[in-house]
Amino acid sequence: MKNLSVEEFFAHLSIVVITLFVLNYPGFDLTLGVFNGGNGTLLWPSIVGTAINMALFYGISFYLIPEVLRKRGLMVFAIQSLIFFSLLTFVEVVVDLSFLDDEKRSTEMLSEVIIVAAMFNALFAILAFAYRFSRDWFVHEKQRSAMRE
Repeated sequence: MKNLSVEEFFAHLSIVVITLFVLNYPGFDLTLGVFNGGNGTLLWPSIVGTAINMALFYGISFYLIPEVLRKRGLMVFAIQSLIFFSLLTFVEVVVDLSFLDDEKRSTEMLSEVIIVAAMFNALFAILAFAYRFSRDWFVHEKQRSAMRE
């Protein structure tokens, strides 16, 4: 990942590992949508969901914002972000549905899987914006401070 320091990389990696541990620790018995950590049905959906959330987060933070927004403008950025978000959400919903038994699949389950995937992906898209813009602000402040000295 360009522009990602070693410290940032390990901070991000530790957040991912801790999150996956907490989500899947049987003692917590957490439920996300139709999946449950206590009975083990959350393990693979959470791993795949985390990978998709990471792709969304890093795709927005390190590609769409610096490459598309700054070079091609807001409209192209908005369209590409929406396409990227929709594509990853669709992939996550399809993968999550593949982890459900045939007798558990229903219209209610489908809508619940779609809503949970879209909400988590929206959260990670917002976090990506906040991360990138605050990170850029700190870099620019550091450069301004160095120029003053």
